[in-house]
Amino acid sequence: MQDYYRAEFNLCMSCFVNPASVVHHHVPQSRSRTLRFDERNYVFLCQGCHMQHHNGDPRIGHNYRQGMMAKYGQGWEDELLTISGKIDKRSDKEWRQFLEGLDFTIT
Repeated sequence: MQDYYRAEFNLCMSCFVNPASVVHHHVPQSRSRTLRFDERNYVFLCQGCHMQHHNGDPRIGHNYRQGMMAKYGQGWEDELLTISGKIDKRSDKEWRQFLEGLDFTIT
């Protein structure tokens, strides 16, 4: 998957100088399984910017947010956060009810 997107998005979305080598998830995978495969959640960064971002450099997120809003619209981040909240904020009881309602057999 990353090879496909690297070919399409060849420059880092933060520094716009180095080749994009990492597909970063704006909303972390641990927060939303649904957004793991949502293209709107993919941020293409070089290794340096990716490391700086995870080390707390606020400039990286600020830089790539501008490009993401230009591509997906001003409501891009709010939409992702809404989706992640709908998925991740179910209570244990809600998850059990959901899973009990599924009709599947594990073999």
